[in-house]
Amino acid sequence: MQNNSRKKVRRKNPMLFCFLAALLIVLIIIFAFLAANSRQSTGELQAAYDKDAAFQPSPSPTVRLVSVTPDPYLVTHVPQPSPTPSFLSVGSEGEMVRQLQQRLKELDYYTGEVDGQYGSGTREAVRFFQYQHGLENDGVAGQQTLAVLYSNQAKPCPYTPMPQPEPEVTETIVVQTPAPVLATPSVPLMGYGASGESVVQLQQRLQQLGYYTGSVDGQYGNGTAEAVKIFQSQNGLSADGIAGEKTIHILFSANAKYITITPTPSPVYLTGENILLLVNRQNKLPEDFVPGDLVKVKDICGDNVLYASQNIQGVRVAVVALNEMIAAAKADGIGPWKIREGYRTIADQQEIFDNSVYTFRKDGQTKSQAISSTRQTVADPGCSEHHTGLAFDLNANNPDLPFADTAQYAWLQKHCWEHGFIMRYTDEKEHITGFLGEEWHVRYVGTEHSLKMRDMGLCLEEYIIWLDNQ
Repeated sequence: MQNNSRKKVRRKNPMLFCFLAALLIVLIIIFAFLAANSRQSTGELQAAYDKDAAFQPSPSPTVRLVSVTPDPYLVTHVPQPSPTPSFLSVGSEGEMVRQLQQRLKELDYYTGEVDGQYGSGTREAVRFFQYQHGLENDGVAGQQTLAVLYSNQAKPCPYTPMPQPEPEVTETIVVQTPAPVLATPSVPLMGYGASGESVVQLQQRLQQLGYYTGSVDGQYGNGTAEAVKIFQSQNGLSADGIAGEKTIHILFSANAKYITITPTPSPVYLTGENILLLVNRQNKLPEDFVPGDLVKVKDICGDNVLYASQNIQGVRVAVVALNEMIAAAKADGIGPWKIREGYRTIADQQEIFDNSVYTFRKDGQTKSQAISSTRQTVADPGCSEHHTGLAFDLNANNPDLPFADTAQYAWLQKHCWEHGFIMRYTDEKEHITGFLGEEWHVRYVGTEHSLKMRDMGLCLEEYIIWLDNQ
């Protein structure tokens, strides 16, 4: 029984052994396969690692805080941009002040040195510019002032119009009593057209010293300007009629002089040899020249002519001849006639001359250019024939037609000599008279001379030389 049992066991063992052996082989194959794959992956990873390791990445920079000490030389020597100032005032200096002074000088508000220093002279020039342009005249060149100053709206400094002559005075008054000392008021630069309390103070002080006789109304007109001029001339100042800082300082000081009034000069009667009185740039009349026997043209000519002004005057002998000449022209059917100008004071001429200069300045000319342009048609004060009362400007009262193209002018050219008048300024004689032709301007010399001048073709300058050689 036992032997059979063992035989059975032995029969079964070979099968189990085979199974186990087969399983072991399978496991070995699987393990070998897995091991092969594992070695391949490990090799690939190692190759990749070796490849990556061949590139050495740059290290990331480490942020550090560095303390830098400024170079003292650069701090003190390298120019730094300066902010543009919003205003310029006393004490300012530099290129902007220099430009300001130069611009004010171009417009005739500033006459000092262009030195880039904003002093009292620059301040007063700014104040006058501000006043003339309706700005607050504080003497500070702020943004608004600078904007107007450098614009096309900036006007040249105006010339103060000359006032009419004062009434005649026949005695000399000299007062030795020192003028009372007054505290100098803080007033702005004042000129023609100013108004207000400052002008009131100015007029009161001028009145106290005898220079001003008008009403104290706070209006800076002709009378006030003339009073300032007389004060300036008698106190060693430039007589420009503008109450500036220096004028105000002396006016309200103990050194201010009372007015000294000199007698009115005797009139010059233009008869006989005086009828040929030569007046031009080379023969200037004295400032106190006044012709004698002046009359209103209207009082003699009446309704025979038209008048630009009812107050036109002339020397009687010339006005009488003018009336006869116009009556003769009307008898020939030539008219109407209008008298534009007659006698003109030297002060009147100054105003006309200054206004002409101002007009040319507004057109962009420099001061010297404007004066030169003016002198072509306007005589300098004291150099005008109208001061004699023997010259008249005539018109045909036709604004649409130049006088040179009128029947009135044609008649004058032919007949004025017969009544003692000459055509004073012609194009042909411009190089001698110094003036462009003025077909409207006639001058009385009397028939004794006018007819000779016509026949010889001489202007007044040439005729006088001819007479001297006779």
